[in-house]
Amino acid sequence: MRAMERLALSMFVAAALAGASGLGAQTVRGSLVDRGAQPVSGVVVMLLDSADRVVAQTLSSESGAYVLRAPEPGRYRVRVLRLGFRPELSDELVLGAGQVLDESMELDGATVSLAAVRVSDESACGRRTAGSATELLTVWDQAMTSIVSTSLASEARGLVATALVVSRTMDPRGRRVRAQEVTSSTGRISRPWRSLSAAELRARGYAELEADGSTTYHAPGLDVLSSPLFLEDHCLRIQASREAGEVGVAFAPAPARWRSAGIRGVLWMDRATAELRRLEFSYVNVPGAPPVAVDIAGGEMRFVRLPGGTSVITQWEIRMPQLVKSSPRAPRAHVEEIRSVGGALVVLRSGADTLFRRPSLEVRGAVVDSASGRPVRGAAVELAGTGQRVLSDSAGRFVLPDVLPGEYTVEVRTPALDSVGAASSSVHAFIEGAPDLLLRVPTVNDLARATCGQLLLGAAGRGKGAVLGVLREVTGRRDLSGARVVARWSELSIRTGSSSLVTRSERRLESEVDAVGRFKLCGVPVESELTISAVLGAEHSDAMVVRLEPDERFRSTVLRLAEPPEHEPVRTPNRE
Repeated sequence: MRAMERLALSMFVAAALAGASGLGAQTVRGSLVDRGAQPVSGVVVMLLDSADRVVAQTLSSESGAYVLRAPEPGRYRVRVLRLGFRPELSDELVLGAGQVLDESMELDGATVSLAAVRVSDESACGRRTAGSATELLTVWDQAMTSIVSTSLASEARGLVATALVVSRTMDPRGRRVRAQEVTSSTGRISRPWRSLSAAELRARGYAELEADGSTTYHAPGLDVLSSPLFLEDHCLRIQASREAGEVGVAFAPAPARWRSAGIRGVLWMDRATAELRRLEFSYVNVPGAPPVAVDIAGGEMRFVRLPGGTSVITQWEIRMPQLVKSSPRAPRAHVEEIRSVGGALVVLRSGADTLFRRPSLEVRGAVVDSASGRPVRGAAVELAGTGQRVLSDSAGRFVLPDVLPGEYTVEVRTPALDSVGAASSSVHAFIEGAPDLLLRVPTVNDLARATCGQLLLGAAGRGKGAVLGVLREVTGRRDLSGARVVARWSELSIRTGSSSLVTRSERRLESEVDAVGRFKLCGVPVESELTISAVLGAEHSDAMVVRLEPDERFRSTVLRLAEPPEHEPVRTPNRE
């Protein structure tokens, strides 16, 4: 029984979303400037109620202006989050019904440095912490500044994105790509996936076992990660990175949530600039899933800061293990394959300005003969499952453009390989900066040895070749055992003596067919017309004429069986 994993996904780009709040009801508006009276753009501006809850938020414009609308009259404060700076808070504002208040602010500009942040095993759980957690929450605040900035940027008018949406099927370890489908779309930038609210995730968990045995994984949205409920439900700690100049803030379910299906992960940040680089997460306590599936299931987002100060998601992926039980009574399921859905931002524009362009990953290499090392011209190089295919040039060189990073099976086909219906395949990982590929393909002698043993090698194999092929039938029968394929040809011989005598003799070579219809005729002559036919009981194929040229050692072909017309006697080849 197959247990399918589900994830509700939206397009990476979508139709235009609602813009920022306009005037009306109770409104706070103003402008932000630094100490030099220069406008501060692209920063997060929040409206907090008397309980410190965020009731409205937006990004400041190029002129530093912002507009926030309050849901009801009351007491509020404005909070400003700027990457690389400490958060700033306005004085309390009393907002009456329908009132519009101006709250322009000169920002203090106190900077935050992550360069000196120390890695510690100490963790902080819950929303309110103090003392040793001060440094930790400073890092978290910087991460949330990027998260909220990214979320708000996805709702801004005027940003148009071209993105790739990628669906992949991978091996059970999630490394090798078996199949890949890529579609492109252009439109207003949107959030990568639809998410339940933080309150719904708290109640239902991040993974649910359905009645049909499937598992539904819920991926956290940006609004979930920045919500107070997420912080209440998780413990934080600062984590070291293997990358130079990087520090992480890790999150894991708080003790009160250990029995619920949840997520754990790390937000990785640049120590020098405090920019958020990427988010990695995985699932814990997934109901009905073996430990190996839980280790694989998860996701990743990568971020880039734009010139205006906001951040965007440039790449994202969700991995979902496909589970199979050997029998309904089996105690555990195993991972059959991994399905992955993700996307990559290609170009992001604001009007005529290009804000982001993804560097293309080109895979370069050469195809050479495995024995001589000579280049192979016209070899077809293909990434299995993707449809990406190119031909090598006269120097054996090839270029595969716009390849997404990952591990692929590279298949190479040459005329010699095609003649025996074969392909040379190998597995390679493609990442930025990887060296050029050198793909070695088998020689004709290698193929001869593999298919026909010693019959085509040495002096005895001169002037001889092989016909390999498949016998197919039209009646729906699966087992073709017992069928025979026969090749016939004429051979001239000259007897010398007192007078020359030319004689013609008929030759034949016969091959048995295996259960799936494969056959091979090894040792047929080159430069002779071969008449090839097949027979199985009352069925026979049409005769096919094949000729191997002097430089051709192999030929592949397909024979098809056909039932004889009714009442017509069946003619079968005579055995000699």
